[in-house]
Amino acid sequence: MTIDDLSEHMAAAGSLERAAAPLGLFLAWCGNLHLLSSAFQEAHAEPLLRLRYRELSPLDFLTTTTGGAIEAEHLTEEGQRFVASYYERYFEDVTRVFNGDPYAAQGDWGAYERMAGVLTRRYMDWKREGRRRRPAGSNESRLRRIWRLIRP
Repeated sequence: MTIDDLSEHMAAAGSLERAAAPLGLFLAWCGNLHLLSSAFQEAHAEPLLRLRYRELSPLDFLTTTTGGAIEAEHLTEEGQRFVASYYERYFEDVTRVFNGDPYAAQGDWGAYERMAGVLTRRYMDWKREGRRRRPAGSNESRLRRIWRLIRP
């Protein structure tokens, strides 16, 4: 399933680079937070390593590894759940961070730094919300559950 494709943004962005930049920022963030599937990581080990060492820009990482489309299969299960919960609001955040124009974002490390904090806050909020929704007793620590099992 396609999460997003730069072709969907071409008309509004006006150029390939402007259309790809916000997607590249998101995919690079997923790569740095280990939300990319093991199959994706294996298939793109060298560009992923170059991304993490900042030898490859977020924009170049997107175009090198995906050709411009972010697919659900590129992400871990947790990454897919986060995307399902958040991604439709992603462009609102990009628009806010880049003063009303999501395509003003460059696909570089400066733009990444501006978005990474926002994305990480959204992700941590999502994780906290998920913990609050667990059924009663499910947030019990693993050690406590083991202790209950072995206790006479």
